[in-house]
Amino acid sequence: MTEPIRILMVEDSEEDAELLQLHFKKHGLQAHTSRVQTGDELKNALQREDWDIVLADYRLPSFTGLDAIRVLRAERPDIPIILVSGTIGEDVAVEAMKTGAHDYILKHSLTRLVPSIEHAVQDARNRREKEAARKSLLESQSQLAAIIESAMDAVIAVDQDDTIVIFNPAAEKMFGYTADEISGLKLSQLIAPTSLPIHQQFGTEGTRSAAPPSMRIDNPNAHCIRKNGEIFPIEASLAQYQFGDKTYFAAIVRDITERLKTEEENRKLTARLRVIAHITSQLSSVLDIKKLAGQIVQAIPEIIPCYNASLMMIVDGELEVLAANTDGRENPALVGIRITTERGILGLVARTGQLYVANDVSQDPHYWYYEGLPHTGSELTVPIIFEHRVRGILDVESREKNAFSQSDQEAMSIFADQLAVALQNASLFEEKTRRAAELERIAQFSTALRAADNRQEIPPILVEQTVHQLEASDGLMIKVEPSLDLAEVEWAVGRWQSLIGLRTNLTDAKSSELLFDHPLRVFNSIKRGSHLLVKGEKPAKSIACAALLAEGKAIGSLWIGQEAEFSEQQCKTLSAFAEIGAIAMHRTSLNEQTQRRLAHISALQQIDQSISNSKDLEKTLQLICQQTRDQLLVDAVDILLYNPATHQLEFKTGIGFSTSGVYSHRQELGRGLSGKAAMSDEVTFIADLRSLSSYGRAEMFREEHFVSYFGVPLKTNNELKGLLEIFHRSPINSDSEWMYFLEGLAGQAAIAIDNAEMFDTLIRKNAELMQAYDATIVGWSRALELRDRETEGHSQRVTNLTVYMARQMGIQGEALVHVRRGALLHDIGKMGIPDSILNKPGPLTDEEWAIMREHPVLAYSMIYPIEFLRPALDIPYCHHEKWDGTGYPRKLKGKAIPLAARIFAIIDVWDALSSERPYRPAWDRQRIWDYLKEQSGKHFDPEVVDLFLKILPELQDI
Repeated sequence: MTEPIRILMVEDSEEDAELLQLHFKKHGLQAHTSRVQTGDELKNALQREDWDIVLADYRLPSFTGLDAIRVLRAERPDIPIILVSGTIGEDVAVEAMKTGAHDYILKHSLTRLVPSIEHAVQDARNRREKEAARKSLLESQSQLAAIIESAMDAVIAVDQDDTIVIFNPAAEKMFGYTADEISGLKLSQLIAPTSLPIHQQFGTEGTRSAAPPSMRIDNPNAHCIRKNGEIFPIEASLAQYQFGDKTYFAAIVRDITERLKTEEENRKLTARLRVIAHITSQLSSVLDIKKLAGQIVQAIPEIIPCYNASLMMIVDGELEVLAANTDGRENPALVGIRITTERGILGLVARTGQLYVANDVSQDPHYWYYEGLPHTGSELTVPIIFEHRVRGILDVESREKNAFSQSDQEAMSIFADQLAVALQNASLFEEKTRRAAELERIAQFSTALRAADNRQEIPPILVEQTVHQLEASDGLMIKVEPSLDLAEVEWAVGRWQSLIGLRTNLTDAKSSELLFDHPLRVFNSIKRGSHLLVKGEKPAKSIACAALLAEGKAIGSLWIGQEAEFSEQQCKTLSAFAEIGAIAMHRTSLNEQTQRRLAHISALQQIDQSISNSKDLEKTLQLICQQTRDQLLVDAVDILLYNPATHQLEFKTGIGFSTSGVYSHRQELGRGLSGKAAMSDEVTFIADLRSLSSYGRAEMFREEHFVSYFGVPLKTNNELKGLLEIFHRSPINSDSEWMYFLEGLAGQAAIAIDNAEMFDTLIRKNAELMQAYDATIVGWSRALELRDRETEGHSQRVTNLTVYMARQMGIQGEALVHVRRGALLHDIGKMGIPDSILNKPGPLTDEEWAIMREHPVLAYSMIYPIEFLRPALDIPYCHHEKWDGTGYPRKLKGKAIPLAARIFAIIDVWDALSSERPYRPAWDRQRIWDYLKEQSGKHFDPEVVDLFLKILPELQDI
């Protein structure tokens, strides 16, 4: 869609403006219009928006069309203006056209208006496009000139006569001429004589118009000549161009001297790389590092001309010459020499890891003169790097100065990189061989250690195997006793064998530092008389000490002695053996500790089960004594109980005594060894009973040969219950774990005693309570008999018979107790029945019977809240239920009726029919017998009836 023409109207008549808009629309002109009336409004509108054309009336109240033209020419001369006015004179029209109007149209004849607008707008657009093109051309010419001036290559232009007309700064630099010097020269004067035929292919002077429009020169024989006469190779691009009616020729020339040199160097380097590849392929299979070094220095002269080539490796922080080749022959005088890395070209390369070339060693500040190579003029040194570290150096020397080109340097760098792989392989193979031997020693060592069954068997194996594997003469192992702040020589061989058992106080800082503060310490070439362990012992010349560390803590140290100095490999092996030995000792110690703890836990569990399941206090205390002796590895244990009534400790049980005096021991609290130990708040420990002047049971202790004693008070809630005593016939080495277990055993013993006392008290109190309960129940039953005017003894009789029958039917234990209580309380519900009904002399009415039948429910509501009597509810609640379901209160049927209630029902009826009542005499036995059989399966459980009738003769005696 064509964009609308933007029209600014300078018009004071709004009606005329609308007529113009209608005209535009009528003639299909899409227009965007705006109207202004004054000069200021015109200026503002021109600044506010871009307009395609301005239509101006000639006559305005304060403004004329000529004024509008002048404003437009001043503000926007690129915008056309047409005068649209009423009748104006010819002179005014001419002046308007001269002033800059594009056209004038009379308002009463607008026929030409739209075509004139379109023509004026198109002319303006064409002018703007031409101006833009002109400016672009000028900018392009300026840019082209700048490009030519800044070009890296020489840009030369000549006319048809071969005269140079353009010669850029790059050309001046390339040929050596200034701009003034080049003026008037011919291009042919810059061409080397041998290359003029190539120049002539592009045409000669005066015949250039027939030359091809463009041409590329990459002939290897194309050369130019500088002002100083130097001839140099070039490549060029030539092209002709037309400027006006003249033809010109331009050349872009590039000096390819350096490129050709680089290509030549690359060709040489490629040839060297083939040699390097061939050499390294042969060296890759050589795994003997010394043999490999010799072959390397022999191969270097094939890669780079030199008179001496050396290979050095870094050993113990210094450069050591492994092989040297001087004038094609091995130079053994250089092999083995060690050179510091702190000075010289060699040291610089070793430190920095960077290639270094000294073109003139006499002028190089880093060169270090060596008299064995007096003829060196230049030197090239290349680092050999693998695993991100400088491992060695290739050094080549020439008698000539400036002997090593960039190609030589690159070739040696590549060769060094290839050698790094071969040397690394050889080093790895050598290390692998050494490591395999070390692993074999470690494997033998580990196998020997695995043969140990416990911690005590490890030190002899550790010391003897280490001495054997290191081919040393002396060895010992020191263990730490943290609880005693002592270090003790646990095992020793060789000249140190007499030191077994020697102890050193670890509170001595010097001894502690010497023994354990460093993972490995080596003392080579010790002076005679300065033995590190014991003065006067004949020492070894060299001693190495490795700490035995487990979980970061020192558990001992391993010492090895020999006459020769210890090698690095021996130190590594010693460290490995110390680590493995420490792990083995720690592992076996942990295993023994775990087994011991499991045994302790098992012992405590057995004691706990005995306390929980056994009511026999003596049996539990005997178990505690047994476990104490077995787990703590002591000779004898006893337990004394405290009697509050006599304030004495009395022997209860014991184990491990060979005499009988202990069994009758009684000791007043606070007196004697046991009496004082019981009164103490802590464990009493006597390291040597023999050192005491006097104490109770001294004679017995002497006869038993006891030395060590422990006494542990048995307390619960700070109340003394007794005393646990331990006796041993030698000193006891007790640690924290040993003491913790002893206190645990004592705690269990105190609990056992306390539980036994509480249980005895509970049994006694419970029996008393049961007696009180049962007496109360019997009292209730008698009270009910008196109120119900039953035959005296009815409740007791039916209770005894019911208990007997229940026992016959398999009811036992506590359930039988509940049966008895239920029988005694069978009619307790009648306490809620009014006396008028309960004691009525005659028959009861239906309403009275309904109330009477509520007594089982009343019994339930009275007994159920009493938790103690709740299990006895079966008889009071259900003894009026009938087998056929016609009973009350719940009309239970068959075996839904509790067994105790079924038993009681038949006994209650039997007793009632057998007894005299105010309203009838007692029945004879046969009549009762017949009635019971007749009610079997109706009122009574048939099985209960059969058993009752079967044992009825026996019931007469109850």
